Amino acid sequence: MIDNDGPVLASRALIALILGATDDDAQVIANKDTAGLYYYNQLAANNVSATQASAHAAFSVVTSDPATVLASEAATNAFVQSALHTSIVSATVATVGILDSAQSFQLAAYTIIGITRTRRSPA
Repeated sequence: MIDNDGPVLASRALIALILGATDDDAQVIANKDTAGLYYYNQLAANNVSATQASAHAAFSVVTSDPATVLASEAATNAFVQSALHTSIVSATVATVGILDSAQSFQLAAYTIIGITRTRRSPA
């Protein structure tokens, strides 16, 4: 229980809020927990860093209505896809000219999201 006797640790206040939540409040907490786990798992699975704006977009829509969890997941998915698209566009492509005894060709090596590809083409 939290009273007015003095400062309370944030962790203790959070536990008191969760334990005291009833009806819609309890559902909001459950929905935010679900949305938070989805957000974390999607970012971790795609090696994407969280931002304050993406977290706000994902969690601010969550209420006691279960449909808002789907809206949160959509916001998370949009952020992850945007971050992945940016990574692909900014990938570095290095082209090296190599002279073979029989022919000249170019070897292009590039890395996109941790996967290295090599392509050989005539010079």
